[in-house]
Amino acid sequence: MYYPAGGIGPFPNDLYFLNSPTHTGTLNIPVTDPGNFEDPYVDMDTMAGFSTTAPINAYFTQPVNPATLPGNVYIFQVQTNPQLGYAVTGFVAPLVYGTDYTASVSPADPDIIDITPTVPLAPASSYLIVLTNGIQNTAGSPAAADTSYAEIEQYLSQGTPLTNSTLTGIAPIIGSQLTVAKDAGLNPANIILTWTVSTQSITPVLDSIEKNATATQVTDLKFMGTTANYISGSPGYANIYQGLLDIPYYLGAPTASNPAAPLTDFWHGAQGSYLTRYNPNPVPTTTLEIPILVTVPNSASPNYAYPSTGFPVAIFQHGIGQNRTNDLAVADAFADADFATVAIDLPLHGITDPENPFYMGAYERTFNLPPGLGTPNVQTGVIAPSGTYFINLANLLVSRDNLREAVADLITLTRTIPTITIPTTGQVLDGSKIFFVGHSLGAIVGTVYLGVDPTAYAATLGMPGAEIPYLLNNSATFGPIIQSGLEQAGIAPGTQLYDDFLRNAQTIVDSGDPANWGVQAAKDHPIDMIEVIGDPSTGALPDQVVPNSATNLLAKIMGLTQYGTPNDGSYSVNVVPTGVRGIVKFLTGAHGSLIDPSPSLAAFQEMQAEMV
Repeated sequence: MYYPAGGIGPFPNDLYFLNSPTHTGTLNIPVTDPGNFEDPYVDMDTMAGFSTTAPINAYFTQPVNPATLPGNVYIFQVQTNPQLGYAVTGFVAPLVYGTDYTASVSPADPDIIDITPTVPLAPASSYLIVLTNGIQNTAGSPAAADTSYAEIEQYLSQGTPLTNSTLTGIAPIIGSQLTVAKDAGLNPANIILTWTVSTQSITPVLDSIEKNATATQVTDLKFMGTTANYISGSPGYANIYQGLLDIPYYLGAPTASNPAAPLTDFWHGAQGSYLTRYNPNPVPTTTLEIPILVTVPNSASPNYAYPSTGFPVAIFQHGIGQNRTNDLAVADAFADADFATVAIDLPLHGITDPENPFYMGAYERTFNLPPGLGTPNVQTGVIAPSGTYFINLANLLVSRDNLREAVADLITLTRTIPTITIPTTGQVLDGSKIFFVGHSLGAIVGTVYLGVDPTAYAATLGMPGAEIPYLLNNSATFGPIIQSGLEQAGIAPGTQLYDDFLRNAQTIVDSGDPANWGVQAAKDHPIDMIEVIGDPSTGALPDQVVPNSATNLLAKIMGLTQYGTPNDGSYSVNVVPTGVRGIVKFLTGAHGSLIDPSPSLAAFQEMQAEMV
């Protein structure tokens, strides 16, 4: 199906760059209300390109035979010229079917094909997609070009006049595509559709954060006791301190006039401009003081010895719905190795129980927001659970920037670690020996952090995953919640509208998704990734929060080596000067086993041994 004058054609498509009213290189997808950021298409119009990972869709008038797609769906990386309507101006390289991408019939609609990258496309790059008439319907008839595309082909080859101004305007663009396809060895007579897709840039905004980040300050650091005071069975190897860390904050903080700002305010540049590779510098909305937890080894630890340069330190980042005190579950293991730890909350996370000794009132990053904020069902006088608003389906730009804010905060923390001094003892932390541990969502944002900031020497990533919208949809825990919420909004699972939402959501969160940062993270850091795959023979379940498919995808992107054979539980690691980059798959345990021994003590002990 191809009728550009009526907005019908493959999606995504570089034709949506044309006639952008902002002249800033952003998309110009027609929308009903440009100010409605609950509309994913409005969100995409703030961006200068499409997804590097999400499916590309082509639409037919009859059911497609999936067996005819291999050998008839081509992708070429090309050069395009935005000043010429994204006409193709050069050939870069062919992509390999089955290695770089696949094509399949949409499970929601047999008239639609999904062309899906198997590894992320290059950012800020252009790709030419070509379909040929070897594609057949389920009755065995070959596909043919739609009327509008056929008219352009006839105009280009025979000079046949075009019927409308829209086709006249895009004919030179199609001509440039057909020329490159022919030069690549395809017969123009067999081509039924061509279009280009240009990807968004991924790195400039967070790279700008990393480049300009400076140390802030930690204040009011107070002794809270030892781990033995809070963790059952703890040997008490670590002393605990809590204080406040200053961070530049780029999201919206609630005010009396706008209490729902955390749900609606995404990152902007100067004068409220949209952030793209042409405008990569976000502007803070305020400076926040947020809680920080610090643990240091004490004399009860068998290996206690204060180094002359200060304690090496592990940054710990907790998972979805949790808070900074998860760090206490790893503090003894690190103290036994003579490491300090530091932890902060993810955006919109924190302690919500005023009776908790670590609760810091107005400083909590939940902002003490109530349940149901922004709806008629708001519950005043109650604090919503930690992380309630982090995944924001109603404003996907805010969801993306919650991820990016988490990374920005970790970068600020990294810069500030060398300035931290422990009260009374005067002990310090060694900023040249920083390590990272992330669990669940903490490992997801941690992968992005590691891809942006090379400071940390090595990292443990417990139960992470890539392509966050699809991760959530396929999660045994979050999938039903996501699906129910979207269905209530009129987006029913199993429909093409639902699949389009996931595609668009992936497009919007791409720059905060570990799929696009994993390669650099693994290049810059030794990595130990942990996954729970379960064991059908014993009834042990795989990870019920982050699906194995999402973890395995990230491990593939990062090029990690699997250590050990899950069947026997043993493994050996060849230590090399550049460090190991591997994944260990556990038959027992659960999603929380990195910090919780109750599902499997053996898995907990092994994971923590690997972590340290």
